[in-house]
Amino acid sequence: MLIYYFLILQAASKIYCYDVELEGVVKVGQDFLKALDDGSAFVKKMNLPFNFRSKGKLPKKALGSAVMRAITANQNEEHFRTDSNTQPDIQIEECIDHFKKIGNESLYAIGKKIITDLAINMDIGLMLKTASDDYYTSMQNYNDVVSKENIKSTLDREFVYLDVVETSNALLYSIERKLLNDIIANKTDVLFDNSVEAMNEKIYKHSVQEKKNKVKYICEKYKVCRHYPAFTDYCADLITEILKLTDKKFTAIIEILRIIIKENKGFFEKVMEKEEKYLIIKKLESLSTDLFQMKEFFAVLRGVITQRFKAVSSSEKSLKSRTIATRILLDIVDKALSGDEDLLAIDFDNSVSALRSWEDGVRQNIHGIYEDFAKNLFRIMQFNLTKNARKEMKILIQAIMGKIDEDDKFVQNLFVNGSKYVKGEDFHPFIDNLDAYHI
Repeated sequence: MLIYYFLILQAASKIYCYDVELEGVVKVGQDFLKALDDGSAFVKKMNLPFNFRSKGKLPKKALGSAVMRAITANQNEEHFRTDSNTQPDIQIEECIDHFKKIGNESLYAIGKKIITDLAINMDIGLMLKTASDDYYTSMQNYNDVVSKENIKSTLDREFVYLDVVETSNALLYSIERKLLNDIIANKTDVLFDNSVEAMNEKIYKHSVQEKKNKVKYICEKYKVCRHYPAFTDYCADLITEILKLTDKKFTAIIEILRIIIKENKGFFEKVMEKEEKYLIIKKLESLSTDLFQMKEFFAVLRGVITQRFKAVSSSEKSLKSRTIATRILLDIVDKALSGDEDLLAIDFDNSVSALRSWEDGVRQNIHGIYEDFAKNLFRIMQFNLTKNARKEMKILIQAIMGKIDEDDKFVQNLFVNGSKYVKGEDFHPFIDNLDAYHI
């Protein structure tokens, strides 16, 4: 719910400079997916810029030249937060090589577990070699792409490492599942019943743990630290479930979101200027009257979340700036909600379970569950966000809307080095924000 409000900024701005990821939305239906190509009417309409004059406190200029000069200028070596004197591109290649090695080990471990758990008596050596070669080749091709990226700032470097984690893990998970399918396909004389489904679940849990290990590795080795699973990871999964709903129940979800936003308007007043808030609400109201547009928006929104670490391919400075602003904003939201991983997982599991029960007709309504869930998220955000983090969020939202004071040193530093709040270079909220929860 929270991320829905923030990310309309992204979907409603000129921000489509990378491909939308459709994996996970395929189950919605082929007719729906046909509308999600780059030439869809929805994307064309949403690419139209907002025309307004901000009445905010900062003098507004079109975001672009000064900020982008700061981003693309030659950065001093201290901007790169490493414990080594080697160049960033060399370190990234070393990281990819490390993930190749542990990925290969993971494949062989999964192969052994498959034949053990399914009690299969066969030689899978050739299959494992093919799977290992596929992973190695895919990672090498990915390395060739990454090596061509122009890393100019601390933030660029951080997102490359995070994308290496995302990409290597996604590739490995896909190949491990293919390995399972290949083994089963070559053993037609055995009836596996539910054991294959159980094995798929084990592979998934193994993939989650592998990703946690990789996130920990880049934090310890390269000082690029993030929380996983993060709020946005869970949110992308929840959006997929929402997209599976019938039209009637999808419309009901939109109404629940309206209520949640209205009940928590005080929070948004803390992180955005009044005119930006008014403009976004008007855009939401316009979108929510068209069911098909809303479904398109949710699918694009999921793509924005899952693709947030990808390199920005647009050469247009304003689009690149908005993309960077959205990524930093997502970082801040994830940080603010990164307290107790188990509690967050339980909340999301309960929300998804309630959604499925409601869709199946077992549960009559879900208003209470989702309103309580959202209330808890906003309560945590209100307490955890520091004054500096709220200032960062205001600037980022203005940047996504296309207007900001580009000469402000705070703005330039934010776009070059990322959020101080995310990096832990901020005061604790209990010290500098004693009134944070009195909204």
